[in-house]
Amino acid sequence: TDFSKTDPADKNTLPSKMLRGGIRNNATVIGKGNKFIGSPTEVAMMKAGVEAWGVKRVKDVMDNATLYEIPFDSANKYMFVAEPYDEGGQLFSLKGAPERVTVFCKYAYVGQGGQGGIVPMTPEMQEVIVAEAKTLMGQAKRVLGIAERRANYPADFNWDSATADFAKENFLCDMVFIGLFGIQDPPKPGVKQAVEDCHAAGVRVVMITGDHPDTGVAIAREISIIP
Repeated sequence: TDFSKTDPADKNTLPSKMLRGGIRNNATVIGKGNKFIGSPTEVAMMKAGVEAWGVKRVKDVMDNATLYEIPFDSANKYMFVAEPYDEGGQLFSLKGAPERVTVFCKYAYVGQGGQGGIVPMTPEMQEVIVAEAKTLMGQAKRVLGIAERRANYPADFNWDSATADFAKENFLCDMVFIGLFGIQDPPKPGVKQAVEDCHAAGVRVVMITGDHPDTGVAIAREISIIP
């Protein structure tokens, strides 16, 4: 997707929804956008936002108040954010491992612009999402699923009182699947040769990764850990 053709003010087209959902994370842009702080995955999405929309517009998205957040962790493998929506109510955003995100998705957003719309998620759609995610993982990409939904909690709702269980049952239900991000994190120069040199010397090389197994296998093949 060419995100440079998107507009952060556009709330209808799929690419704009995707990019906005991606950059609503905990990475930080420093100065004029030439330095970033955060996890590699969040920084990658932030860089995509800065390249497409510029630093000011990305910071405008980031500066919107956070009403409630479930930070990403290795157990959940997703991040959830609730924020005020400028047309009223709230916008709920969810991103993380595709198999974790789709569990909460009752609907999917399909089409573009005025032709786009929300339709019920079907088993066939689930199969397509899984297949596309596997294709991206097979290319040694880290894959994130993006989902959102509008909510209309009252202005005096006490967000601080919401427990994790309450959030899962009430905030994360009925999400609308938006799409998949495939993020390339190429091995550093020389890694493949170093692994091959180890093999030639009779040294067994083991890779420890937090990526999805399919992504890990693709990376291991790319750097000659496995044939």
